Amino acid sequence: EGGQMPIQRRLPERGFVHIKMVVDQIINLRDISDRTEGDRVDCETFRAAGLIRTVDRPVKILADGELSRVVTIVADKFSRGAREKIEAAGGTVEEAARA
Repeated sequence: EGGQMPIQRRLPERGFVHIKMVVDQIINLRDISDRTEGDRVDCETFRAAGLIRTVDRPVKILADGELSRVVTIVADKFSRGAREKIEAAGGTVEEAARA
């Protein structure tokens, strides 16, 4: 006569993947201090240093490590701790203007 569909047949076999999900590319302050040069670093600088794969995805700066020089960092997102450490070292933070 039928009945309720068993749960093992109702659930999908594989996980759900959101097609519009955007994953940030993560960069730590210690990587910026160690692997980049100059007083202004942006996505192109990160790409040349091998810290990110593509300039098309957003970049987020995290506060892991210390910044040993004065630098202006241009990125899409900054953690609160990273922003504080950059400004404490005498640097500046700029939000990237994405079109």
